[in-house]
Amino acid sequence: NQVPANEFMNLAGQKISTSRNHAVWLPDYLAQFKDQQDVLRYVLCANAPEGKDSDFTWQDFQAKNNNELVATVGNFVNRTMVLVHKYFEGKVPFKMAMHAPDNIVVTHMQ
Repeated sequence: NQVPANEFMNLAGQKISTSRNHAVWLPDYLAQFKDQQDVLRYVLCANAPEGKDSDFTWQDFQAKNNNELVATVGNFVNRTMVLVHKYFEGKVPFKMAMHAPDNIVVTHMQ
């Protein structure tokens, strides 16, 4: 029932234009950033211009990679792994019985 419609994404303050060779070319990106396609996907989704035009810059790309993916998500994954090793002998436990506070969190996440 919902059709997402996005505004324009610019590249460093200018309209993206393949005819003027002003774009982020995937083969070039993958050659320079081997096996880092998920980083580009994340940054493009995070910048998705839903309410107004947005601007893709390499400085913002680097900041989102370092500050969000590496720092925040990486820290979360690392802490999770440390706790799994510390409390569950390195094995992800089966789903345990949920209590009232757990149900509140799950309900708000849906």
